[in-house]
Amino acid sequence: MGFSSWDIEKLTQDYRQRKQYQHIPPQIEISKDFDLCNPLLAQDRKNIAHLTYYSDTDFLITLEKELPPVFSRQVASKLTGGLVSVKTLSNLDSLDRGPSRKVKIGAKVGYERANFIQWLRGRMR
Repeated sequence: MGFSSWDIEKLTQDYRQRKQYQHIPPQIEISKDFDLCNPLLAQDRKNIAHLTYYSDTDFLITLEKELPPVFSRQVASKLTGGLVSVKTLSNLDSLDRGPSRKVKIGAKVGYERANFIQWLRGRMR
């Protein structure tokens, strides 16, 4: 006993409809008194309000104060908050598009602080 082409088509349509409904996000209604309904969210908004954003120059000045005179790619990645990854620095170095002054000891590569800051400033938009 086999399936007819009509049965297969019907099963396929049912399957597609079920899959489609799985991907539709649930509709959430937000009331006008949302902050009153959720005081925790209102408190979080107050805590976030005091945050300020750094300008590019503030970021570079802070970074320059924290970096040692010579540092590794791992330190650069950590102190930039992951904005520049170790792999990115490695790839850019292999293409001669990374910081121009490097110190290489064995397999480790280090950068001079002033040259790294100048290179990073050139990459910022």
